[in-house]
Amino acid sequence: MNKYESMIIVNPDLREDDVRKENQKITDLIAKENGTILKTDYVGKRTLAYLINKKEEGYYLVNYMEMSPKTADSLTKHYVLSENIMRFNFLRIEEDAIPRIKEKPVEKREVEVKPEKVEPEKETVKTSEKEE
Repeated sequence: MNKYESMIIVNPDLREDDVRKENQKITDLIAKENGTILKTDYVGKRTLAYLINKKEEGYYLVNYMEMSPKTADSLTKHYVLSENIMRFNFLRIEEDAIPRIKEKPVEKREVEVKPEKVEPEKETVKTSEKEE
């Protein structure tokens, strides 16, 4: 069994309990194939760096798991086919990273970042006067 880290961004139009249900589907899929969830960090709703599916925000979830490569393939297919998951990142992690994962909890923070409006610079027209 290998260790994996998975970060997903879930559609912000869902309610928080629906986001947790989406994560429960992931947990059930892993458990059904004899894998285990080591830790889940629910980061919360964040502003995205760029638009994804015309959305400015998304719910971030990070799961640390132990499972077989076959289960990892099944989970990747689930991520691709799910309409609620906008983006995902799926990584295999080293064995020595597991103690650090269990020790360091991630706190839930609500941060609202509003993009600044940038005014376009006014063009200056240079005119040259020629003396004849």
